[in-house]
Amino acid sequence: MKKQLILITSLCLLYWVSFSSAIVTKAQEATSSGSPTPAETTVQLKERIQRIVEENSDQIKGVIDQLSYQKRGFIGRVERVTQESLTLENRKGTQIISIDEKVTLLKSNQEISIDDVAVDDWLVVMGVIEDDTFSPKRILVSSTSLRPKNHFVIIGTITDQSNGELNLLSRQSEELSFDINKKTQYQDQDGETGSSKEFIKDLQVLVVGYEDDSGKNATTIRSLVSLETLQDNE
Repeated sequence: MKKQLILITSLCLLYWVSFSSAIVTKAQEATSSGSPTPAETTVQLKERIQRIVEENSDQIKGVIDQLSYQKRGFIGRVERVTQESLTLENRKGTQIISIDEKVTLLKSNQEISIDDVAVDDWLVVMGVIEDDTFSPKRILVSSTSLRPKNHFVIIGTITDQSNGELNLLSRQSEELSFDINKKTQYQDQDGETGSSKEFIKDLQVLVVGYEDDSGKNATTIRSLVSLETLQDNE
């Protein structure tokens, strides 16, 4: 948009310079010969301006065409698929996207057909608004959720820990379960790396992670008490 405004401004300046030059030229001619009348000078100036506009008509039309539409993009989950359209669910509700041969569908950087799109797929739809109507141009398809992750920080007491899961009683007396994996980091009170074996029942911890469609995922579990003290007590 900024470039378009600069271009329009430049064109306006071009016309003004041309207009001003014409005035100076005609004034000089009038001074030297005294022959052109004001009416003749006005007609000649209009003809000159009209000629400049016609010479730059393609450039002006291009700028106007670019200003007549706006680029737009949004994310949604597929609810229904037909050969002619895709029905999506997004934050604004349900939206139907028309599909034709001008729309490019991509998945993993490979072009696909409408038959390769399934219910519950996630789409990034990119297109333009022309005459108040959205026209899709390019659609990126993903089998995994594109919904932003909800991050959390929870303090509580460990009630149980097994392979792939940590159970916690929060300070609000809420029983919670977290998915853990090889990427989950265990830290002692000072933030140093600890061992999962040290995180036993009744240990107070701070859990950092995110929540998605599969549940709560723990990325960092930090002890709120000294692990060395626990070992000494044992």
